[in-house]
Amino acid sequence: MLAYAKKHNFTVVAILADDGYSGTSFHRPDFLKLLAMIERKEVNVVITKDLSRLGRDYIQTGYYIEQYFPLHRVRYIAVNDGIDTEAGGVGNDLSPFRAVFNDMYARDISLKVRTALQTKKLNGRFIGSKAPYGYKKSAFDKNKLVPVESQALIVQEIYRRYNRGESMNMIAQALTEKGVETPSLSSKNNKWNTTTIRRILSSPTYAGHLTQNKSRKINYKLNQKITLPKETWITVEGTHEAIISQREFETAAKRLGNRHYNNRNRGKENHLLSGVVYCADCGSKMSFMYSGNHCYIVCSKWRKGQGRCTSHCIREEFVEKYVMKKLNQICYIENSSIINPYFHEIKQICIDKNKEIFISFKPKKM
Repeated sequence: MLAYAKKHNFTVVAILADDGYSGTSFHRPDFLKLLAMIERKEVNVVITKDLSRLGRDYIQTGYYIEQYFPLHRVRYIAVNDGIDTEAGGVGNDLSPFRAVFNDMYARDISLKVRTALQTKKLNGRFIGSKAPYGYKKSAFDKNKLVPVESQALIVQEIYRRYNRGESMNMIAQALTEKGVETPSLSSKNNKWNTTTIRRILSSPTYAGHLTQNKSRKINYKLNQKITLPKETWITVEGTHEAIISQREFETAAKRLGNRHYNNRNRGKENHLLSGVVYCADCGSKMSFMYSGNHCYIVCSKWRKGQGRCTSHCIREEFVEKYVMKKLNQICYIENSSIINPYFHEIKQICIDKNKEIFISFKPKKM
C-alpha cells in the first residue's frame, strides 16, 4: 500500500491494521481510530488492499462506502478490487457483490470452526477460553482441566453447606464475609450471589464430567451470547479429576430439582415464635426464611447486609422443640405441684453465634 500511495502522490498520515480481529466487526481498535481521524478531518483518502480489509459485513461495508465516506468527503480505494469512489468504473459497480461474497466467506469459516469445536466437545475436549471456577487448563494439554486446590476447597465447601441444608443465599453471604474471591473478577464489591452458587451446584463438571455447550453466540457477527436449555448441554463423563463425589453432586441436584419458591404465601404465614426471637450478639430481631422444605431463623441485620453480624442460622423446628422442652421443665416446682405451661408466656428468645438459645418467660396475665 505504501508503494501505491507513493506512486499516486498520496501523503501517508497513518498505517492502521487490526491483526487478530474479525472483519465482521467494525468495533476494531484501529478502525475506530480511523473514524476518529476522519471526524477530525485529518484524513480524506482511505486505501486498503481489497474490500475485505475494510470489513466482511456486507451491510456495514455498504454503509461506509455509500454513505459515511461520501458524507465526510473521504475517497475510498480498494486496490486489488479496482474500487475507487472518486474515479468510478466497473470495480465500483461490483463492490456490493464483492461485499456479499466477503460476508459469505466469513459465514463459511464460522460454520467450519463451529463444527470443529462441536466435535471437540463431543470428544470431551475443553474448548473454552477460560476454565470454570475450581479448575485451570493443564500446562501439558490446553483441552484438559486440572483442579486449582484453593478454589476446589471453596467448591467443596459450597456443596457441603448446601447438602446439609443451608440456602444458596446463606452460602453466598458466608463466602462474602470470609472475603473469598469470586469467580468473576468483575463482580461488584467482590460479593458472591445465588446465581454463581447455583451455577456451581448445577454443573456436572465438578463431578469429573465435562459439561459444555451451555451458551452460544447469537451468530457469527455478534459477540453476545444466549443461554441454551439444559437439554442441549454436552456432557462427557470421566474426562478429568473430580472435585466433589458423584453422590454429593446428585444430592445437590436432587435438592435443586425439588426447590420451590412461594414467598408470596410464605411471607403471610404466622410463625409460632414471630416477634420474640432476637440475635444475642447485635440485638436485632431474627428473620424467618425458607430453603427447600425447611424454615430457618437468621439474624435480620445480617440478612439485610446492614452490619457485620453473622447469620446465626438455625432451624425453626429445632428452636420450637427446645422451647417446648423448657416449658415442660418449668411445669414442675420443688413440691412437685404441676404448673400449666400455658400459664407461662415467652418474653424473649435470644440466639448467639454459637447457636446457644436463651429463653426468658413471664407469667401470662389471666
